[in-house]
Amino acid sequence: MIEKKDLNYQNSCKIVCKLERSETPLVSRVEVDEGTNLANVHFDFDFNGENVFYPFKLPKVLEDLDFQILVITGASGAGKSVFSRYFGKEEDIVWDNHKAIISNFESPEDAVDKLNATGLCSIPSWTKPYNVLSVGEAFRADLARRLKSNCVIDEFTSTVDRNVALSCASSIKKYIKAKNLNRCVFVSCHKDFIDVLCPDYVIDLDDECMYDTRGLERRRFQLSIYERQDKREVWNIFKKHHYLSADLNIASKLYVAYLDDQLVAMCAMIGHPDIRGRSFRVHRLVVLPDYQGLGIGIKFLYEIAKMYTKAGCNFYIRTSHIKLVYHMQKHSESWVQTMRSGTQCPQNNWSWHIISNRFPYSFKYIGECEDGAVNPNLVLIKEKENFKPEKSNLFGVTPDNVLSKFDLEAHNKSLFEDE
Repeated sequence: MIEKKDLNYQNSCKIVCKLERSETPLVSRVEVDEGTNLANVHFDFDFNGENVFYPFKLPKVLEDLDFQILVITGASGAGKSVFSRYFGKEEDIVWDNHKAIISNFESPEDAVDKLNATGLCSIPSWTKPYNVLSVGEAFRADLARRLKSNCVIDEFTSTVDRNVALSCASSIKKYIKAKNLNRCVFVSCHKDFIDVLCPDYVIDLDDECMYDTRGLERRRFQLSIYERQDKREVWNIFKKHHYLSADLNIASKLYVAYLDDQLVAMCAMIGHPDIRGRSFRVHRLVVLPDYQGLGIGIKFLYEIAKMYTKAGCNFYIRTSHIKLVYHMQKHSESWVQTMRSGTQCPQNNWSWHIISNRFPYSFKYIGECEDGAVNPNLVLIKEKENFKPEKSNLFGVTPDNVLSKFDLEAHNKSLFEDE
């Protein structure tokens, strides 16, 4: 689990205004019958058939206020959904279960853009019909369809694991900023994602206050990289989430990433023939679905690339993953396409790696390898206390010992603010 954090925006953010309740109540009526009488008798509840609720009024400051992200939060029954109606109604999403979810969008390009934005980056999941998705996948798919300017998202992250909630909030934040969306309203009984989503304003119905959270400090995530020797055991955790194949070359070197104490990603490297010197390429790169959207995969890849280039090796990756290809094409200062980029994979009957009908892109890492070139807050740990590294390891660190620790949020801010 991602480490829990107490969120005290009430003490660190400016109060815009206090909320006031309307003098006109909302009234719902039901029949008084045997069931309601039982509640009256056993729970000392005086009920006459009427439910009366005094909703909060819309503050005048919000009538013409310009914002990109607004969060409405509060306990269940506090009136969040009623308050959200001031900004519109949540869009009803209809799915055609005879089609894959990627085919339920305006275009495949729109689907890829929005599904990645909600952290649903698993290509196998894109090809499934909506009715077979897990609860977490369905939440992200619905969110992708609703994500646009003037959207209202009710019960945001209420039905998913908190890891999914935080990763989804992180990726949505980047998408809204990149697409310059306006007046996106998120309604939730949870508050743990607020310093990840970083809204402009928070309306807290528990406190009956509206807060200006534009200066709220964004949560920082710490990630650590290790080399593992139990490759088969680790691969069994990740193989069903890889978009291409469930095979792993036993000769590969395998590295894993931990978010706090939770295993979240793996990267396998194998030797690559190159007349220009010792070379390696990425064999498998997988991030567990619950953690997709935090920027772990890209950051993990950069750190492995930097370690190999520091060791005097050439570093390559060949991928069909749209998100990776887009990132590398955009950041040409760190990645250059090779001659084979965009060419069809050959069928090699002698090879363990038999893939055809794909046109993947190939890149070589050319970025600076000095500490801090990609992430100025990176701290490399060469060895643990009272520990002597073995010479057999490429980086002077024995297997299962930490290779590096870095600040994921600082990396995301430097690489993705303009995306």
